[in-house]
Order: sequence, then structure tokens, then C-alpha cells
Amino acid sequence: MPIPMPTVVAKGSTALALDARYSTPEGRWASLQALRAAAASGQTGMDAAATTGSLPPNEISHLKDHWFDEKKDHWMVLKPQLKKSWLMPGVYFEYEPKQPELDYGARVLTAGLIQALECSLGLSGPNDEPPLKRDSAGNVQKNANGLDMVDTAAANRCLPIDVYWVCGKLDGFEVQVSWNEQQVTCFILTPQVAAAADVFQQTYPAGDLTALKTAKGKTKGMLVTTTLKGASAPGTIILARDEGGVNAHPLPPATTTGGTQ
Repeated sequence: MPIPMPTVVAKGSTALALDARYSTPEGRWASLQALRAAAASGQTGMDAAATTGSLPPNEISHLKDHWFDEKKDHWMVLKPQLKKSWLMPGVYFEYEPKQPELDYGARVLTAGLIQALECSLGLSGPNDEPPLKRDSAGNVQKNANGLDMVDTAAANRCLPIDVYWVCGKLDGFEVQVSWNEQQVTCFILTPQVAAAADVFQQTYPAGDLTALKTAKGKTKGMLVTTTLKGASAPGTIILARDEGGVNAHPLPPATTTGGTQ
């Protein structure tokens, strides 16, 4: 039997792919244009991602197959269950819990990413555009990838975006966006997944944590300090980089090494 996924904040493969796309102002502006067009035409962010290349094909397939495919029961709250509620002895009515619409969830994701991108570029709303770099003839300059170049010196704001997936919302889908002077942080909140994702890890020696935290250069990682079942002190999990999301995964081992799981 698959085990339910715990509440978790994850930096998975989809979030990393969006981070890479959103790491440059040109990538953010191109993605925002595509998302705005998709929302206006009744499409979703997955359609826009396929157009702009903001997500690789395997991540688009992951979202379509494992997040927003109505033929599969991914989310715990999507499991239909007939319930009975007694009004008085001998009298009751039956009802089925209302299920969130996956199509609506996909549009929430699109709208939330639009807000994050507008905040990152200092734009007021759907009709606002960032200043672009132009040559002496007034033509918009392109970068090496053929994207319109943003004039960052003239822009109100130009912040990178850090995307996370938060699994465990009681119902529905939500995108939370916050920012400071360094970056925009975007949390994509979803209901609990019906089967555990690849967030459980094998036992890690303490040296692995040391290597992860002290490595030189531009490294990426994520640690979760948590109360381990049966342990007398908190332990640390090295969080997986693959979201998984719908794949059963074995429970972590009962024993730990060096205070880690």
C-alpha cells in the first residue's frame, strides 16, 4: 500500500527548472509574456511553458500526468467518499465532499506565477511592461537566446525568483509570493499527495551534511530538521531533488547515523 506523503516544503525538479528560467530578467520577461497570453486565451502555465521553453518537456509531462490529470487520483482530497450525517435519530442525509477542480488548480498556478514575475520586474499589472534595451535605431536588443533584453538600470525592480513546492494544504491550490531587496520567493501550495513522493532518504552519515554545507562554488541543497520517530533528539533530512509526487516510496530506515535520517 502506498503511504501518504507528509507535509513538506520541497525544491524539486520542476521548481529548479523554473528557478533556472527565472534567473535572468530576459527569462522572466519572456515567461511573463507567455503566461499573460495563456491566461487571456484560457490556457494554462503548462501551455505557456511548452511555448517558451521555461520548463523542459519532461517537467511539462510531469505536471500534466501527475498533477492535473483528472483520470488519476493524485491528491488525497480528490478521493470521493460518500458520508452520512445524522440530523436526528432515524433521519440523515448523504453527501459527497466537494472536490477541487484540477483545471482551476492549473489556472491558479498560472495566475500566481504571473504575480511572482510582475513583482520581480516591478510591474504594476497586466498592461505594464519593463523598460527594454534598444539600439540607436530604437530596435529592441536580443540576448544570446533571442530573448528581449531588459534595461535593468531603468527598471523599478529586477529580482530573481526562488520557487518552492509546499505539499500538505488542506484543500485546493494556492500560490504565495513574497519579496525583499534580494529576491522574490514563490510558494506553490497543493493538497497532500495520495502516495508518498521521493522525499524519504536513506541514512546519511554526519559527514554528508558537512560536505553539503561547506562545499565551495555555486551549490544548491535543502535540509529539513525534524523530530524523528523514536529519536531522543531532532535529526536532519537531506531533501530529495526529485518531486516524485505520485510514486510510492519505502519508509525511511528506523535507525539513524550521526543524528541524520
